Amino acid sequence: MNMLEAMARTKPAKLYRPREIARERLITNGINSANETANYQYILKLIQGGKLKVTREYGTKSRKYYLISEAEIKRYQESNS
Repeated sequence: MNMLEAMARTKPAKLYRPREIARERLITNGINSANETANYQYILKLIQGGKLKVTREYGTKSRKYYLISEAEIKRYQESNS
């Protein structure tokens, strides 16, 4: 099997926006986990504090957009269970 075949067989990592993570309740603030807005703000604080690592970041200085990998979400969940 050559390199291209191996790359074609590997499943690409799923990337989530912070809003999707909050909506699907993959990470919650623990206090009011049903509140999507509170979870979203909590996730942004985790990103800004370096506790949740961003896979991709784009946008301008005043307006940033983040993408977080599924593996990073699982790592965070396991470390905080």
